[in-house]
Amino acid sequence: MPMELNSSQLQAVHHKDGPMLVCAGPGSGKTAVMIRRVDRLIRTCHIPPEQILVVTFTRAAALEMEQRYLKLPDQDGSTPLFGTFHSIFLRMLKTFGICVSSHILTEKEKHQLIYRELSGSFPLQEDQDYILQMFFNDVSRMKNSCIPAREYIPVSMERNLFLEFVTCYQKKCRDLKLMDYDDILILTNHHLHTNAAFLNYWQRRFSWFLIDEFQDVNQLQYQSLRLLASAASNLFAVGDDDQSIYRFRGSSPDIMKQFLSDYPDCARVTLEQNYRSPNRILIPAVNLI
Repeated sequence: MPMELNSSQLQAVHHKDGPMLVCAGPGSGKTAVMIRRVDRLIRTCHIPPEQILVVTFTRAAALEMEQRYLKLPDQDGSTPLFGTFHSIFLRMLKTFGICVSSHILTEKEKHQLIYRELSGSFPLQEDQDYILQMFFNDVSRMKNSCIPAREYIPVSMERNLFLEFVTCYQKKCRDLKLMDYDDILILTNHHLHTNAAFLNYWQRRFSWFLIDEFQDVNQLQYQSLRLLASAASNLFAVGDDDQSIYRFRGSSPDIMKQFLSDYPDCARVTLEQNYRSPNRILIPAVNLI
């Protein structure tokens, strides 16, 4: 992280009210910007830390960001909530007693559940593990894209067989009162839309939202964020549409275009200066892109 922020970084850090989209390529100091922005909201704008939510896509990224924040000078140990979509939404559900951690299926348990029920229906017996993984990729993409099973076009298998598999899987989850990680997002989104007490509580709890890797947000996550932030629209989204890596979960860099459409008056800034790579790497990379 540079000791002094450049003018684009400062513009992002000093933004206060309302939505903002930050287009930030690799090595442009986006994490530093997010940490400095959190620090400024708390120190200069006097926003209570507990009202700030910082969303990342991996636990490692959330932990690194929190640790870097705590290393800033004169920290008193009070921090905003740093976490992934899944960890934050699970906390929200657990706070209201809607689910507990033991309800959540691991990846291994998901495979075991469907394998026990449908082991005789696999198209190619010798490729069962591969087909199962592709099947669950389809299920994840279907759920996160908010597409009904009957309308979804799978890549793992023929549509009728996929419908048989997914119907069986979802029924077993209901019967056993189990859910997978994608169901955490679905259940949270459902309660935000249908449970006024749930929505009001979390809208009072969080007023400022910072989202990292915004290009990897999917429709389900975006809908929930918009609803949570609807009271003040203090959404600070940081992303790079050249770096989307979660398409298998329904993410799309088109979310960044949708953000601009949904918030036509949002502030925008681009972080163009790269602090990570020398010009001999940057120039050919930019030309290639």
